[in-house]
Amino acid sequence: MYFLFKISMIAATIIGGNAGAYQDNVVQTCPSTIQAMKQDDYNESVSTNQKDSLIVLLDSYFNNEKRKTKAGALISIHYKWNQKDYGGYSKWGEAFRQKGAATRITIDPPSKKVLRDASIYIITDPDIPSENSNAKYMTPEFAETIARWVSNGGVLVLMANDSGNADIKHFNLLTQKFGFRFNEDSYNHVPGNNFDLGAVNIAAGNPIFKQTRHVYIKELSTITTFGQGQVRPILEKQGRIIAVSTHYGKGVVFAVGDPWFYNEYVNGRLPDSFENVKAMKELTNWLVSIAGK
Repeated sequence: MYFLFKISMIAATIIGGNAGAYQDNVVQTCPSTIQAMKQDDYNESVSTNQKDSLIVLLDSYFNNEKRKTKAGALISIHYKWNQKDYGGYSKWGEAFRQKGAATRITIDPPSKKVLRDASIYIITDPDIPSENSNAKYMTPEFAETIARWVSNGGVLVLMANDSGNADIKHFNLLTQKFGFRFNEDSYNHVPGNNFDLGAVNIAAGNPIFKQTRHVYIKELSTITTFGQGQVRPILEKQGRIIAVSTHYGKGVVFAVGDPWFYNEYVNGRLPDSFENVKAMKELTNWLVSIAGK
C-alpha cells in the first residue's frame, strides 16, 4: 500500500505539483511496476534496484512538451523513458538498465545539485514556442554549469533536431563551449517511406559504432566544428557531419543532430538492412563504459 501511495504522490507532483517541491525530480520505481502502468503514465523514471547504479539523467526542463490524457491531465511527452509509443525512449532506457544503469528524469534546470549524482546527462530536442508556449531556453549560466560538470568527469549527450523542430540558437550556447555547433538546417529528408534516403553508412574503425555499418537517421541538424578542440566526427554523409564526440576536461560529450533512438526507429519498423538497434546498444555501451571509468 505504501508503494502505491508513493507512486500516486509522484504522479501528482509531476502532473500538477510545484516544481520546486520536487527538488531533484528524480523518481525511482520498480521496472515491473512501470510495465503494468497505463501507457499515458510517461513521467516516472525507472531505476534498477542497485543503490550504487550509474545514473543516466534525462532532461525534461528544456524538452517538456505536454499533452492531455483521457482524464484531462497534462503530462510531459516526447522522448521520455517510460513513453512506449513511437515518440518515446522506453527501448533506449531499457538498454541502459540492461547495462546496470539507473534511468532517471529531471524537470529542474541544470544546477550543481541536480547534476550531482548523474554520471550521464542527456538533453534532447529543446522546445520551441510552437511546441511549448512556456519553452525554457539554454542560457550562458546553464551552459557554464553543465560545462563545469562535464569538466569534472560527466558524460554529456546532446541530441538536437532539424531547424523548425528544436531550439538550435540557444542550444548552441552550450555546444560552442565544446568546439562545435548545430547548424540551423534540415538534412537527410525522407519523403514517405523512402527509407533508403535516410541511410547513413558507417565505415570500419569507428570508435563508437564498431560493429554497426548501416543506420537510419532523417531530417536532422548537421554540425560544424571549429577552433583547436578535440572534436571528432563520428557520423558523416556527403561531407556533412551528423554526430561528433569530444573530450572536455575529465569528461566526454557526444552530440547528434536528431533525437534518433526513439522507439519508432528501434522497434523493428525499419527495413531489416538498418542496424539502428545495434547502433543504440553500441552507443549505450560506450557511454556506460566511459561514465564508469
